[in-house]
Amino acid sequence: MMQQHPVYAYGPPPTMRQEYPILSEQGVTVTTARFVVYQQTYPIAGITSVAPFQQPASRGGPILLACLFGLMMFVGFAGGAIGGGLFFLVLMGICIAVAASRKDTFGVVVWTAGTNVRALVTHDGAFVGRVVVALNQAIASR
Repeated sequence: MMQQHPVYAYGPPPTMRQEYPILSEQGVTVTTARFVVYQQTYPIAGITSVAPFQQPASRGGPILLACLFGLMMFVGFAGGAIGGGLFFLVLMGICIAVAASRKDTFGVVVWTAGTNVRALVTHDGAFVGRVVVALNQAIASR
């Protein structure tokens, strides 16, 4: 005798739903059932909300040092010490280069019933955007 499954108004029952991938790149996988970030798994059923975040890079220290070296360079050139002025000019340039090379940090915050977790942190803002879109699709497909 053939076993028949009951008809559900909004799709198949949860035990019969297929898990399919939505995003898989750079060590991050989002499926309709799981969010895997570098070997850490979060079940989509337990996620209530997701949001991106951006943390600006800390550039204050190198800029402060560049200002200090600029002042010392000015004192060196004004006092007639060309070598000392050039030395502080080079140090000031290095500090400016360090400040310019620092990148903002982007990430994904995952909210569950009990807590929130910074699940993903990277310097690639576009990648974070793709992950958030994929997570929202997975949550909506529940």
